[in-house]
Amino acid sequence: MAWRVSQSQGKLGRQKMTDLNRSIESTITVARNEWKYVATVEQNLDPTLPLVLCFPGEINQVILNLLVNAAQAIKDKVTESEKRRSRSPLFREETSRRCQSPTPEAVFRTTFA
Repeated sequence: MAWRVSQSQGKLGRQKMTDLNRSIESTITVARNEWKYVATVEQNLDPTLPLVLCFPGEINQVILNLLVNAAQAIKDKVTESEKRRSRSPLFREETSRRCQSPTPEAVFRTTFA
């Protein structure tokens, strides 16, 4: 579960003019520990984007949740892939060293015995 971005950045009852680019950049920085080992974040922000009247804390929270959820999904997918690879005889390095003969029976015995 994602932590909340600082409440001082905005409360539900108060809207204010907000630089969305700055909000996105700061939230990416806050979430860095969640994504830095599993992904890279590329920013393609529009520098001409005008200020927007919104609840900045809520916007930051949505961005944070998107980043954290995406990072966790990537991590789960990578972890799942690594688990499959370690169980698969095709990716086990020691299988080929134990195989004494190229016959299918020997491969089967070595892999599934």
